[in-house]
Amino acid sequence: MDLSLSGLAPIDAVRALCDDPGSLTLVAQPIADLATGAVAGWEALSRAPTAWGVAPDDLFAAARRHGLSSRLESIVVQRAMDLLDLLPPDTFLTVNVDPVDVGVPEVMGPMLDRPSLARLVVEVTEHAWPRDRERVTRGLDLLRARGAVVAADDVGAGYAGLTHLMRLRPKIVKLDRELIADLGTDPAAEALVRSLGHLCGTLDAWVVAEGVETVAQLDALVRLGVPLAQGWLLGRPAEPWTGLADPGLLTDHVATGRRSGTLAGLVVPLPPGYRRDDLGRWHHVEDPEPVATFAPTTTVREAVDRSLARQPRQRWDPLLVTDGTGAAIGIVLPETLVAAALHHDASPA
Repeated sequence: MDLSLSGLAPIDAVRALCDDPGSLTLVAQPIADLATGAVAGWEALSRAPTAWGVAPDDLFAAARRHGLSSRLESIVVQRAMDLLDLLPPDTFLTVNVDPVDVGVPEVMGPMLDRPSLARLVVEVTEHAWPRDRERVTRGLDLLRARGAVVAADDVGAGYAGLTHLMRLRPKIVKLDRELIADLGTDPAAEALVRSLGHLCGTLDAWVVAEGVETVAQLDALVRLGVPLAQGWLLGRPAEPWTGLADPGLLTDHVATGRRSGTLAGLVVPLPPGYRRDDLGRWHHVEDPEPVATFAPTTTVREAVDRSLARQPRQRWDPLLVTDGTGAAIGIVLPETLVAAALHHDASPA
């Protein structure tokens, strides 16, 4: 395919990529940890040659209309697996997969050929689900068994986003950018994000805010205890692994977050007895079941609610606090949490 050609129709671009997979490139957008100010992960995003003039959304929409979705998705997944081998330490990589293509051998093959997917996040996009939902469930279970994390993308964009959570039971929830747009200017938007964050917390899922473009939005996310964020303010899609646009800006907001009634200021060093299994889950030697983990940006009030929602035998265990990569930062003792909660409730609103 002549990459200098311009003005291609989206379906022609899809067919060209299927004939020459090397024409497709992946860029990476950083996902920031709002507790540490570091890059926690990267979202792999597809790009056709610029000269073709075809936007990514148009490319994949054309592939779905013409029955070439699985072929195009398989190319993207294979390129993502190549990036996974080059991933910087202590970060994860997310790749988008349409639910129609979850379970399709052509798409699943590049992932299931690997013995471990411990640093891969599979984002299931918010498109129409196939009638055979069991195939999607089986496919996701296979990925989870190799250590991949399942994420729900674009949650909050209407009723479908909530049913998305029930179907997937994800470990990461990406809030739709329309929810983020009015943060910092509309109290109703903050209330909605707070409610969704609480819901995700009870599901033991991490929240990623997408589409962060203003300092006001970032301020609100730190204040609300949202652990992860991405958007043009933090870093645009670029050649892997370009990093954050302005690390100093984020560091300033992290310092603010540590003073806002979150777990970050309550953490003490990790004591002996905790271990991480091959799939990245944390266990205590006295309990065979995985322990729940908390982001350092989790608010004290949310941490109390989640602690009380745990199994009775785990309800008064220390809280294990991890960063955006799943690495342990330390623990919060239950008595410290209770004291912080009492102080928070006694403070002026």
